[in-house]
Amino acid sequence: MARHSQLTNRVAQVISHARNSVDEAGIERLHQSLTDVISEHGITADRVFNMDETSFASRRKSKDVVALKGSPNVWAKTITTNFHLSIVACGSALGTWIPPLFLLPGETVEKAIGLQCTVPGASVSTSPKGFMDEFMFTTWLEYFAATGDLHTISKPTALRIASTAWLTHMLPKNIVSGFETAGIFPVSLDNMMQRFKLFKGGGSPESYVHATWLVHQEAIRTEVLCLPGKGKKRVGRKTIDVGGRILTLSLLSEIDATVEERKAATKRKLALQGKRAKKRKKTKRASTHWASVFVDKLGGRRRQR
Repeated sequence: MARHSQLTNRVAQVISHARNSVDEAGIERLHQSLTDVISEHGITADRVFNMDETSFASRRKSKDVVALKGSPNVWAKTITTNFHLSIVACGSALGTWIPPLFLLPGETVEKAIGLQCTVPGASVSTSPKGFMDEFMFTTWLEYFAATGDLHTISKPTALRIASTAWLTHMLPKNIVSGFETAGIFPVSLDNMMQRFKLFKGGGSPESYVHATWLVHQEAIRTEVLCLPGKGKKRVGRKTIDVGGRILTLSLLSEIDATVEERKAATKRKLALQGKRAKKRKKTKRASTHWASVFVDKLGGRRRQR
């Protein structure tokens, strides 16, 4: 370093080979694609989401490298590491974020693991190696649709929808039907009572409204009837078969509480394991086939020589 004044010690930004292979043409294509899609569909900031996963590395690589003085961007390639946790994060261009998904390797998780998480609404799932795969991504999209506020629309869009509904459904026959159904004109007590019964009792089913004994059920059970004997204390499982599901951390203690639910979870886990094994077998068979083809061609060339 003392002999080469143009060199200096720098802290490198560690990036993968794939990220470093991006060129200006690729960025221009991305920009043009985004511009076309946003312009064509009138997409606003609350409709643009970015989702990615990041992991905790079990071993680190030194970032200290030797570089030329004045280098604006010093980087080093990442190394293959073993991960014990992946975090799936998603947020919108408006600043809205979706609760994170924590991916763990394996097939089961401990019920008490939720006590270690302080993020509201966070969830947990598993995959064979703790990374996002095809099956888990499909499951996450369903979780995203159920978690994110994806049904909000802009004011101009709402006005356009309301205008269309007015023009297509504000018809004379619909107005007349409203008067007749409510019993206003022609005046009809039967129609009025029929509409009234729909909202009587706060919309509760009739069977529930008339079952007044339910109010006194607890008192009768504890004071009149004999109390049931205490059953033997059984220690349940401390782990849960994930089976490809995305589980809310705050509700882990309530998941798979019954025997039927536990059997269904185990069945899902075994089915997912079988599906993954079949996919690995198919990939291995294809690799063996192409390897044999390559060997045959290589042998033919040698015989020709």
